[in-house]
Amino acid sequence: MDNVNKRKELVDRRQHERFQVRDGAFVVLRPRSPILGQDVDIVGKIIDISQAGLVLRYVSSQERSHESFELDIVLAGNGFRLNGVPVKTISDSQMADDAASNSTTVRRRGVQFGTLTEQQTSQLERFIRDHTNGHGWVSPPAHVKPPRPSGRGFPERKMAIPV
Repeated sequence: MDNVNKRKELVDRRQHERFQVRDGAFVVLRPRSPILGQDVDIVGKIIDISQAGLVLRYVSSQERSHESFELDIVLAGNGFRLNGVPVKTISDSQMADDAASNSTTVRRRGVQFGTLTEQQTSQLERFIRDHTNGHGWVSPPAHVKPPRPSGRGFPERKMAIPV
């Protein structure tokens, strides 16, 4: 399957609204079964989030494998913390033209949440309600082009980011 068709398939499968997260929200990813050389936590900034998963941006000196992790969502200066969420890596790629230095790169990782406890589900819903821009969106089907903002009260629409 080529990259265009793979992206279409990912966009068409998305069922949950994505919310852009306000500044100050971070993730700490920990491997569930540490592998020699890959047992270091990943700390990144949340780009967007839904009930099913999130996308984060992080700096790394190596490509990470697509393994399972647990993550904590932390809100700087607020005291909010959602701990121990099981996740599976769906995508991990270098961000174009965004090198941090010669030995490190800025990467983008999409993760899917595993089974959450009732408390984790409640905390996630609270986080989305209280700490996102509140404008949810669902990616349109691949054959539908999103409307362009007119500049006159039309809400800004974010482009699809496959997870």
